[in-house]
Formats: sequence, structure tokens, C-alpha cells
Amino acid sequence: MHKWFGLFKKRNKTANKNLLLDEFKILDLGIKYLDKEDYELAIREFNKILEFNPENEVAIVKLGHVYLRKKKYSEAIKQFNRALELDPEGVDPHEGLGFCYFEQGRIAEAMEKFNYMLKFNPDNEHSHFGLGLCYNTKQEYGKATEEFKRVLKINPKHTQADYMLGVLSGRK
Repeated sequence: MHKWFGLFKKRNKTANKNLLLDEFKILDLGIKYLDKEDYELAIREFNKILEFNPENEVAIVKLGHVYLRKKKYSEAIKQFNRALELDPEGVDPHEGLGFCYFEQGRIAEAMEKFNYMLKFNPDNEHSHFGLGLCYNTKQEYGKATEEFKRVLKINPKHTQADYMLGVLSGRK
């Protein structure tokens, strides 16, 4: 919770002090739209927050995720880098960059980002999954299999990792 409050301290100086609660509500609404894949409404809500708090890292990162899901990788990269300017050690932007780089075929850079994440959180299922995708792309199927198994150990219901293991087992 401590980190969240820090994100809301830097609101635009002209903003009303009572906007903190509104900021949380708008952020929550934007996340709900993102979860429902209503990307245009999510973008609108996250941009509302950034109008009166341009340094809200959560809104910036979530905006990056919207663009990542929309396959607008250059926009997503811009948002993730913007978040890293505010917090160079922020793990979520590094993970987002990893998936952007993977989708762009920049495998070495993607692996660097996923490995960076795993230094801070060795049980991050998303980073292990990303590494598995990278190893699969590099045709290092044994390492890919290890990563997907790690994902399933962390989250047994991760359907994409389960699917990828099935694909890889068919290669043998």
C-alpha cells in the first residue's frame, strides 16, 4: 500500500486535494475496462488520471499494457520507458518491455528484461513464461520446457504454459 500512496502525492499542483479518492476510482475503472478488453475506455480513464497526475506510475504502466494488448508496441514501449524514468527499478515496466521486445522479435532484449524481473521476484510466472517463449523461438526446446514447467509449478492453472508444454512434447 505504501507505494500506491507515493504515486498519488505528485498530483498536479492545481488539483483539488479531494481528488485522491477520485484518482483511485478512475484507476480502478480503467483497470476494469482493461480486464474487459475495452481498450478505448481504459485509455480514456488512464489519461484522465495522467491529466492531473502526470507521474502516476500505475496509470502509465497500465496504459502501456493497453497498448501492448492492442499490439501497438511502439506506444507501449513509450509508456513503459516513461514509467522507468520515474522509477528505474520498477519491475512491471521491465516485464512489459520484455513482452514488447519479444513481439518485435528482439529476443535478446526480451530475455534481458525477463531475467531482470526474476532477480527481484524469482517466482514471477509472467517472466518465466516470457523466457519460455524466447527459448522456444530460439529453438532451445529443453530450456523452454523448463521455463513452462516453472510457470505451472507457480500457477498450475496457467493454460498458455500448459498449451506450450503440449506443443513442445509433440516435438520429441
